[in-house]
Amino acid sequence: MKKFKQIILVVIMAIIAVSLIEADAQTRTKSKRKTNANPSSVTLTTTEIINSLRMEVRKMSAQCPIVLENGLIQLESVSFKDKCMYMTFAYTDKVEEYFGDISDTDYSYMDYAAKLTIATVINSAPVSASSFAKADVSFGFTFKDSSGTVLWSKSIASDEYMAFYNDLILNGDLPKRGNSINLEYFRQLVKSWNASTPEDLGDGSIITSITMEGSIIYYNISTSYSYALMTLGLSKDEKELIRVDIAKYLYDIFTLLDTQGSDTLINEMIGLNIEICYRFFVSNDDRPYYMTSLPSSYIKSVGKAK
Repeated sequence: MKKFKQIILVVIMAIIAVSLIEADAQTRTKSKRKTNANPSSVTLTTTEIINSLRMEVRKMSAQCPIVLENGLIQLESVSFKDKCMYMTFAYTDKVEEYFGDISDTDYSYMDYAAKLTIATVINSAPVSASSFAKADVSFGFTFKDSSGTVLWSKSIASDEYMAFYNDLILNGDLPKRGNSINLEYFRQLVKSWNASTPEDLGDGSIITSITMEGSIIYYNISTSYSYALMTLGLSKDEKELIRVDIAKYLYDIFTLLDTQGSDTLINEMIGLNIEICYRFFVSNDDRPYYMTSLPSSYIKSVGKAK
């Protein structure tokens, strides 16, 4: 299940969004203008928006390093220079303890995640998108491992994230207010997961590929004939017990990554109808001999019932 280690960054990007939204919210209060108006109707000057971010950065910087994610991630530094907000995060040693080696992970999906985070900020901020664009603020993100090696880094200029934001609106892919993930994000994530396959699970079982169709994430697993015979010989109740155990494990992972302790991540997955399905094949057979499906709502109900 080490493929779930990438989900750590999903929640981290949400934390960034929350921090930036709160920064603009403070400016909205201090401006004392249209305090009861719809957020999108508030008009702030470019200077007010920039000063708002600079003030939030100064406050966050004084607290760094800030440990996040139940000790898995820390915000090493944050700065604001030449209208660019820079944030550097680093994994702690606990990440390898829970998820194993992360050095070989494909982080290309983070390019999409970073732009999606900024789009979420724009959508939730108490200023209009046009005002945000006029501020011409850029963002720089860096993620490191516990030894300081840079795993992923990206600078995003205003014209790039505004074009991305407008495309999301045009295609109906912008997350609803209060959410930070869409289906395309998971498609990008699955591509990164698939890049590290095949993965040997031991006992002759291999994850040959990870794919996504619609809102269903498929783990395609090749097994031996003996494993197939054993699986097919299980009773309906025995198969359900295995399904319950997998759901409990997945819920524990999502709980570990949850920053607010309120099922934030799994609730977003439920809202997107995300489903995780394991398909078992023998050798190079095209048709699976067994499938077990775990909708996000089922994972949550099983996890909460523990």
